[in-house]
Amino acid sequence: MLNAIQDLQPTTSADLDRSLLRAYDPGSQDAALNANPIDHNLIEPFSDEPVAIRLYENNIYGTTYGRGLYRRALYNGTVDLKQSGIKYLLDLYTGEDWANQAKSDEQMLIVHEVDPYKGPGLLYSWIRRYDAARGVKTPVLGFCRLDTQTLELRLLISDDDEAVQGTWCLQGKPCRAGRAGTKSPQILAANYDLS
Repeated sequence: MLNAIQDLQPTTSADLDRSLLRAYDPGSQDAALNANPIDHNLIEPFSDEPVAIRLYENNIYGTTYGRGLYRRALYNGTVDLKQSGIKYLLDLYTGEDWANQAKSDEQMLIVHEVDPYKGPGLLYSWIRRYDAARGVKTPVLGFCRLDTQTLELRLLISDDDEAVQGTWCLQGKPCRAGRAGTKSPQILAANYDLS
């Protein structure tokens, strides 16, 4: 799980050099500070399972749902796994708001590894499995990250109950507004043909 989290993070070759250096000589100083970024497309941790992610602008952002409690998710969304038919829900927050929602030790570990405070323009979400038959939303281990400038989506799901384990890196695309009365996503990312 930890390796999958690290593979989803922006990494520089200096970070890689430092981690290798620490592995061989834990007392050494970090020498390589300025280096070129690693191309994550060359890393192969990503799953081949067909997945579609749809993100919708949160129209009730900033409204209250209780005294002093504000809705802070910028986007709401769904993750649809084609083969298994499982649907997951996303609520994308700024890094600080997302980190403040961590409830379990595993989520705290993810926040520590991800370090959501380091870059502007990144939105994060915890993941919940949605059971439409019962209307139940169950938290699962994993997270999603959206880079709002490049629309790159990175997704990690570890759902033991449904035997879903995977990481995905998808390029999002902005969508046209739908007809009046139809709900269409603002951002769509998929690794298969949706038609």
